[in-house]
Order: sequence, then C-alpha cells, then structure tokens
Amino acid sequence: MSVRLYFLIGGLAIIDRTLKIWIFSLPDFGGFFIGDFFGIKLFKNYEAIFGWPKISPFFEIVVIIIGVVLTEAAISAWHKKENILFFGLILILLGGLSNFLDRLLYGFVIDMIHTGPSVWNLADGMIASGFILAVMQILNSNKLKIRN
Repeated sequence: MSVRLYFLIGGLAIIDRTLKIWIFSLPDFGGFFIGDFFGIKLFKNYEAIFGWPKISPFFEIVVIIIGVVLTEAAISAWHKKENILFFGLILILLGGLSNFLDRLLYGFVIDMIHTGPSVWNLADGMIASGFILAVMQILNSNKLKIRN
C-alpha cells in the first residue's frame, strides 16, 4: 500500500477527532442551512448502531469482540497483500474506535452532520466507506475464484 494511503487514513482519523472535539466545545455552534435537510450541530447520540437501543454492558463487549475479529482480518489482508480489503477494514476499525472512544469518554457518540432524518459524523462515513471497499474486494476475489 502506498504511503499516501497511510497519510489519508491517518488524516481522516485526525480530522474526525478534531471535528468532534471542536463541535463538543461549541455546543451552540451551527444550525440548519438547507431547511431541515442539512445542518451542522452537536447531537449527543446515546443510541447504539443505526439508532438501535444500547444494551449495556453487552454492547461494549460485542463491540470489543468485533474489533478484535476485524483487527485479525486486517492483519491477514495485509499479509496477503489484499490492499483494498486492508484499507476498508482499517477505515472501519478507526471509525469504530473513534465512536467507541466517544462512548467511553462522554457516555455518547458525538454526531454533528444532519442530513434529512440522519445524524452522523466523519467516523460513520469512514465505517460506511470501509464496508463498501471490503465488500467490493470480497466480491471481486470471489469472481476471480469462480473464473479459475
């Protein structure tokens, strides 16, 4: 994997943490810019993934187990030189780690980007992008196996 991708991954993680700290320090900052559809404003997300209710302490245990499994998968992808899969898994891990860190530090995830009925943050975008990349790599490698 090129050095540029490592800088991109690290840069996204730094930008995410910086945005969260900034928006949290200015709780009255922002507002809605396109009616009720788009806005930037602090939202304290006490729910779990996709608004599902958080069932403690099982939620944290499941998140840690998923993190360990994804880390092992990322190490395996790195050794096999499956760069797209590795990049996708690292995006998922860093996004998940950032949101998990919020939950540990504040008791909620700091979301700030309002789009329609959804509220998200850059870490959520990293998780979604990583998932898409990982699925693309897995589907592509399965097509190659079928052809051979």
